[in-house]
Amino acid sequence: MDIEKELRLEIKSQLEKVTEANSPELFSRLQTPEGYAGIEDVIINQVVATGVTPAALIPQLETEYSMM
Repeated sequence: MDIEKELRLEIKSQLEKVTEANSPELFSRLQTPEGYAGIEDVIINQVVATGVTPAALIPQLETEYSMM
């Protein structure tokens, strides 16, 4: 399996844990295919740029989105 596919599977696994209770902003955005794709792209870019894991990025994104 290539690295991109592994990363996308890990992101999917982590995003499946997002609920309206624990991450309302992300949860709302994840309700459409376009929203999921946008969040996935942000996570991929951040993983590549910073090396931070998807699991660590999700709470950071929730905080950023809730401040918008």
